[in-house]
Amino acid sequence: MTLREHVTFGQNTESGSNPAASPGAQYQHTVVVEQTKQVSLDVLEGHGASDELWLAIPATARNPTVQGRFIEVTFTLSVKAFLEHGRSVEVIVPVLMSPWSNEVSRLMVA
Repeated sequence: MTLREHVTFGQNTESGSNPAASPGAQYQHTVVVEQTKQVSLDVLEGHGASDELWLAIPATARNPTVQGRFIEVTFTLSVKAFLEHGRSVEVIVPVLMSPWSNEVSRLMVA
């Protein structure tokens, strides 16, 4: 399981409010935290399994999710499961990082 921070710095503001659309955009990708969890399960075809996953975000990760004219900061969580015969399945989902409490963050997103 990996939490990544993606920062885009846009130089040309004439392309609109999306810094990634700027011709001179610069990208920075950083792994915030990575964690593995060993789960040994036999899952039959057509069935599923679930497990609780959690990730402690270090205090040094201070950037919130931001979309602005010159900078965009986004986060993604990647969960990868390794199956038999060397196969794997990966799910990547966006994550909202907020310096505010859950209640305030939910009001801002709603």
